[in-house]
Amino acid sequence: LELSEDLSAVERLRTEARPVTEQLRRNLYPNLTHLPESLRLRTGGALDGGRLALAEFCPTVFKRVRNVEVADRRGRPVLVIACDGSGSLDESQMHMLKILATAWLESIAGSEIQLLAGLYHSGSVRLGLTGPLVEWIYHPHKTPALGLADAVRAVASLPERGTGVQSDALSLGYIMSEARRLARGGMVYLTILSDTAWNRSFQAEMNGKEEVAALMETLRQEMEHKLHALLVALGQKNTAGLEELLDKVIAVSPSDLDDPASVAQRVGDYVTSRLRRHRRRLQPC
Repeated sequence: LELSEDLSAVERLRTEARPVTEQLRRNLYPNLTHLPESLRLRTGGALDGGRLALAEFCPTVFKRVRNVEVADRRGRPVLVIACDGSGSLDESQMHMLKILATAWLESIAGSEIQLLAGLYHSGSVRLGLTGPLVEWIYHPHKTPALGLADAVRAVASLPERGTGVQSDALSLGYIMSEARRLARGGMVYLTILSDTAWNRSFQAEMNGKEEVAALMETLRQEMEHKLHALLVALGQKNTAGLEELLDKVIAVSPSDLDDPASVAQRVGDYVTSRLRRHRRRLQPC
C-alpha cells in the first residue's frame, strides 16, 4: 500500500487509537513452546520402572506426562494483522478497522516482535487482470515503510469504505504462509479484523465460512500450540461457527462501532489478561 502524505490524518488516527495502544503496550507477545514434564508418584498412568519393586505395598508406582508452557528462546514471534477490506464493510466498520490496526502497529514498535499486516480484497493484479489481492500494510521485505511507526501511514491511506470482493480462505492462507516463513517455527499471533461476511474462494461444495473453518483446522493441526488466533467481528452480534477453532472471538455490535474507546478497552483487556496468564506460567527454556 502507498503511504499517506496527509500527516494530520495520520496523527488523528494515532490519537483515536491511543487507548488500546497503551493497553497493548503493557505486555509483549511472548514466544512459547511446550516441554514434557514427568510426574512421578502417581496411582494411575504408565508404569514407572524405577518404582516397580515397591508395587506389593505401595500404590504410587505409576507416572504421568504433562506439557508445560515455557518461554522459547528460538526465533522471534510474529504478529499477523489480517484486515478484510472488501466492499461489504461500511464507513463505521472500516473506521474501527483502521483504529485497531493502528493500535497494534503502534504497540509493538521498538520490540523484538516481527509484524506482518495486510489488507485483503480484490482489485487489479496487473494490466488487464483482476482477482483476489493482498496489499501489504507492513511486510519486512516488501513494503517501503521505514519502520512500524511509518506503517501507520499505510493504514491512513486505506479508503473510507471497503472495496472489491474478498476471498477469505485463499487470502488468509497466503498471509499465513508468509507469516510461517518469517516465524521459522516460532509463535504466530493471528488477528483477523473482518465483518465475517465470508466469501467462497474455491469451486467446491463448502461455503465461505466452512472454507475458513477448514483452513483454521488445518493450521491448528500443522502448527499445534505455535498458533494463537483472534477474530474481531466488526458490526456483528452473532459469530457462531468458528469459536471452537479460534482462541477468542470478540463481537463488535453495530452500536459498539460508534464507541471506539469501549471496543479498544475490550480488545486490550483480553490481550493483556491472556499474556498475564502466560507470564505467570513461563520459565526459561
